[in-house]
Amino acid sequence: MTEKSVRTDPIEDENEIEQEEVEIVEQDFDEEPEDELIQDMVEVDIDDLIEDLEADENTCDDSVESIDKHDGAVFCIDSFKNFFATGGEDDLAYVFSYDQQSNNIQELIKTDKFKDSVTNVKFSNDGKYIAISDMSGLIRVYTIENKSLHWTHDLDSDIESLDWHPSCNVLFCSTSDGYFYMFKFSTDEIRVMYSGDDAGLGCFRILKDGKRAVTVYNNGNIRFWDMKSGQTVHNLLQAHQGDILTIDLSPDGNLLATAGLDMKLKLINTNNYKIVCELSCSTKSESDEETMDEDRDSIESVSFCKSLPLIACVTLSGKIFVWDINTHVLRSQFDNNMIGYSKVVWNSQEKIYVSTLDGSLQEFDGRNLELSKTYKGHRAEILDFCLNEQSTIIYSASNDNFAKIFHLN
Repeated sequence: MTEKSVRTDPIEDENEIEQEEVEIVEQDFDEEPEDELIQDMVEVDIDDLIEDLEADENTCDDSVESIDKHDGAVFCIDSFKNFFATGGEDDLAYVFSYDQQSNNIQELIKTDKFKDSVTNVKFSNDGKYIAISDMSGLIRVYTIENKSLHWTHDLDSDIESLDWHPSCNVLFCSTSDGYFYMFKFSTDEIRVMYSGDDAGLGCFRILKDGKRAVTVYNNGNIRFWDMKSGQTVHNLLQAHQGDILTIDLSPDGNLLATAGLDMKLKLINTNNYKIVCELSCSTKSESDEETMDEDRDSIESVSFCKSLPLIACVTLSGKIFVWDINTHVLRSQFDNNMIGYSKVVWNSQEKIYVSTLDGSLQEFDGRNLELSKTYKGHRAEILDFCLNEQSTIIYSASNDNFAKIFHLN
């Protein structure tokens, strides 16, 4: 049996250590440095440097026009043909006309002060009226042609959503205390629909047949209404765990998409009220989902494609998901590196437009989520945006007090 060889660490072998002379140099700090490089050094404030870099970034503005009428954040924006309207934190709303060829903007209406921030502006589907509401419950309707106040009503309750019937000038709104209102101007009729379960009502839609409506609540419930009788025709209790933040209807009206805090996208048949499928958009494990509320993710916006059987949704954590609504398979996914999204919209040519919390708008090929263009200009998060009918213009509203107009390629 052979013995293992033993190696001696050279550094531990005193015979192999070479003694080197070390010269200690003492520096007189009172003397001026001789090195020319040191002489040329300039003291830099890191905070100033960051501000300069941010200022350089903010000089990039892809918009063709900026509207600075509001003295505060611009919360909402809507458009119809060559008109667009804005509402803001300053309790005011404006209506403008815009000519894309000449780039000319004309102010048509500046409202009197509302009681609170204006959070909803909606053109009627024939463009005859503009409905405007503030957070306190005050609603005003203006006639576009003669620029005059046509109708007003004060609910004295926080309004969440405001929209028109798709085929007639009947107005609807939802409130934070769970009420759903219908206003008929021709007969001065006001119909009130109440769920009775003491939950806030966020989003709603008028269904394709024009006779029914769907409302969603912050307790996860979904209700379908017969608008003629004002009665509930179907109720889906706790369809979601928590607040439902966003809904959309498919182009044929047969599917309703709902999503919110539970990171579930659900497709519901609007004819038999059955849940067709549940699609999870959470990338966290079960243990991660038990974190504190402020760390929770949410689906902020959903949108059906107008020409393909696809649906897109965006999350607060900066992810986009595109699902095939026939196979319920995830078609593609995009990660925006933790920069959150606030809204998603399809155009008529399979393109997706999304707004971000860093003030930019992104354009994607909706079939594969290939990023094709980023539009910059805002200096704070985008709170709302819309496309014109031809998908050649984006109107955007931001927390930087500006509304902007972008021309699309």
